[in-house]
Amino acid sequence: AFFANLLTPVPVATAAGIAVGNTLEALVALFMLRVLAFHNSLDGARDVFKFVLVSLFCTTISATIGNLSLYLGNATGGQDFSELWLTWWLGDTVGALLITPLILTWTVGTDQRLPRQRYIEAAVLLLLLTASSMATFGGPFPIPLKYYPLARLTVPFFLWAAFRLGQRGVTLATITISVIAVLGTADGLGPFVSRTPNDSLLLLQMFLGSNAVMFLFL
Repeated sequence: AFFANLLTPVPVATAAGIAVGNTLEALVALFMLRVLAFHNSLDGARDVFKFVLVSLFCTTISATIGNLSLYLGNATGGQDFSELWLTWWLGDTVGALLITPLILTWTVGTDQRLPRQRYIEAAVLLLLLTASSMATFGGPFPIPLKYYPLARLTVPFFLWAAFRLGQRGVTLATITISVIAVLGTADGLGPFVSRTPNDSLLLLQMFLGSNAVMFLFL
């Protein structure tokens, strides 16, 4: 975070403050998860609940320290503090909910490996999920219909992943739709395009984060 922010116009002290906030966020999360006896395999609803709870809380640290650093360094560009804080907090939270379970479920818990006969099923699921995601975020629908119901096209495939492919299937499905959704929304396509890029980002992140939590619980 420190070196990335050095590439921007913010002062060095501001970049350092942002880096401190990000580091504390991770360290506090690690401490809390250890105190709560969290299992890295995410193989129980209690572990998912602990992880979500810690993610929601610890990301406030980075958002708060980072925004204070920007304001003290006069580097906010005139943005409202509350809006900037919400964007920062939600971005960190959704990042944790999307990326961390993917890493954890694919590096620990070897008993979660799929039976060999389900590899074809997993491949078919990913292809269908990709197709439905591209239909949702890849361009205008062929009939005059508001975009919002189209986001539900992906729900059956998440249910399929949750009940047939376990945590690894869910995390892989989540990343697949996330990549397509981010690219589509950045191009101004899909159900979450709003008045400003920031509003679009917030709507998209809430959709992706809620999907990740809901189907990990399942």
